[in-house]
Amino acid sequence: MTLKQLENLLEEAEEHNKNGNFEVSEKICRKILAKTSLSSTSTTTIRIKALILLVNSLWRCGMSNEAIPYAQEVMAIAKQPDDDSEIAEVQNLLGSLYDSLGDYPLALENYENALLIFEKKNNKRMTGGTKVNIGSVYFSLGDYSRALKYYQNALADFDDIGEKSFRAIVIGNLGSVYNSLGEYTRSLEYYSKAIVAFDELGMKAETIIFTDCTAGIHAKMGDYTSALECFGKSLRAFEELGMKSDAARVIGEIGLVYSLLGNYSEALEYYGKSLAGNEELGLKSSVASVLQNIGGLYAEKNFEVYNPKKAEEILFKALTMNSELGAKQQLYQTHKILAILYEQEGDTKRALSHFKNFYELEQEVKSEEAKNQAVVMEQRLQEEERRKQIAIAKATADAKHQTTMNILHKTLPPVIADRLITGEKDIADRFESVSILFADIVGFTPLSTRKTPREVVHILNNLFSRFDALTKKYGVERIKTIGDAYMVVSGAPEIVTDHATRIAYTAFGMLEAIAAFNAETGENINVRIGLNSGEAIAAVVGDVKFSYDLWSDAVNMASRMESHGVAGKIHCSEEFRNSLYGKFTFTERGETEIKGKGKMRTYFLEWKQ
Repeated sequence: MTLKQLENLLEEAEEHNKNGNFEVSEKICRKILAKTSLSSTSTTTIRIKALILLVNSLWRCGMSNEAIPYAQEVMAIAKQPDDDSEIAEVQNLLGSLYDSLGDYPLALENYENALLIFEKKNNKRMTGGTKVNIGSVYFSLGDYSRALKYYQNALADFDDIGEKSFRAIVIGNLGSVYNSLGEYTRSLEYYSKAIVAFDELGMKAETIIFTDCTAGIHAKMGDYTSALECFGKSLRAFEELGMKSDAARVIGEIGLVYSLLGNYSEALEYYGKSLAGNEELGLKSSVASVLQNIGGLYAEKNFEVYNPKKAEEILFKALTMNSELGAKQQLYQTHKILAILYEQEGDTKRALSHFKNFYELEQEVKSEEAKNQAVVMEQRLQEEERRKQIAIAKATADAKHQTTMNILHKTLPPVIADRLITGEKDIADRFESVSILFADIVGFTPLSTRKTPREVVHILNNLFSRFDALTKKYGVERIKTIGDAYMVVSGAPEIVTDHATRIAYTAFGMLEAIAAFNAETGENINVRIGLNSGEAIAAVVGDVKFSYDLWSDAVNMASRMESHGVAGKIHCSEEFRNSLYGKFTFTERGETEIKGKGKMRTYFLEWKQ
């Protein structure tokens, strides 16, 4: 193969690497290496560049262990010329390889050696890029303060030279720091800025990685539907690009969402796949993280195969790995799970010991504010333990009272029940902005005439149980049922800013629930849904039998939206449309004659296509 042909192949490999086609880039690099040798001085430069590109491609595919020998070969060749640029570049790559494998001391050593050379050559682009890499190691170690310092210094370098690609990476990394600190709104802000920049630069892999990060935020904020949808897209993209480590990570994140949804069996299945992928790639930090999640599942009392002994065994394995890695962020989280496990098993001494370790490590990782919060949490734990002992001592006397409280919590929203229990009377609150849903089962009356009473009740329980699960999933409150009608409010009794979004997800979930019910039973019923937003008054009524109800013109309008709606559709007012943000669209129905209101402009709510 001629020198020109080799150069053309190298350019092709570089282009594929830039576009995120890492497996293709890897194959071309191997082809170049097969056609070059150390004995040929004319192809030495091409061989070095192909080796560096191969290392980068293997690293991006998650095969860091396989990449290390090729990086070491470059180091051996590059020591001979006077120009040490290749040495610095390879040391930077070696740092990334060791970082992904969880060998943080070796990662820092290689990064710092590379940084010295780049600074000596006044190469601000690579100086800044290496600072970003060093900051990422400190982030993994839980030293957020030092990580932020390196990120900020790198930004200064990039701004001096107008560097865009590395600048977008550091902005995305800042989002990850704020994510770990629990500042989700600020985190999303940084992630969004980074994604826009990557999109403009055509950096496909980075766009997917940080879009995936936003999915994690959605999961933490309770938007599980969006999170799963986004994770699914990311996983397919990573698998197409051959990015095995990222694919393994996303599989674990999908498992985490299922865990948050209470679908523990599915979560365990995804965790198992993630663990196998990370172990195959030798990614110790990721293995420790997945083990922590698996241990947390077995420590979950609601899991049908709850196994505290197995949970303890797995969590201690994760604890040992995180200790060896020095990964304080994961370490304190493992201590917290163990503390909760021991607490629910009644082992107060070990629970307090692990809570103490959790608090101390969290104080090192997070801000002064977090330190104060940790003290409050410890005091709360001790107070809970004290209350528990009192409750045990008074168990017989309090049994009737406890039963009454349980019934009250099932009858009323928990926060309202708690207010009644503490002695508050005449509970009535005004809410400036809520969203209300009315649903009526279409075709239920004809169905009930050909069914026995028991069958009718069974069908209603089946449907309403599905609807109740949706209210729990999206954090909305069922107000009441009247026959086959169902009323829900979002934003009361607990105020939320995204009440319209939550009620929209609930409405779509109801349509899906009805479709699933029909498919399972062979019935042919439908649901008519109406939505509105506005002001409302909520109160507890009754002395002997309590009920929590809602009144206002906005409530009446929601009811009108349902009664004037169409089966299988979500009919909503203009007020609701103005309150809703997110991945929805509206089809204008036109002016509709609404009882008691006259002609009004209304809409049908739909998913964005």
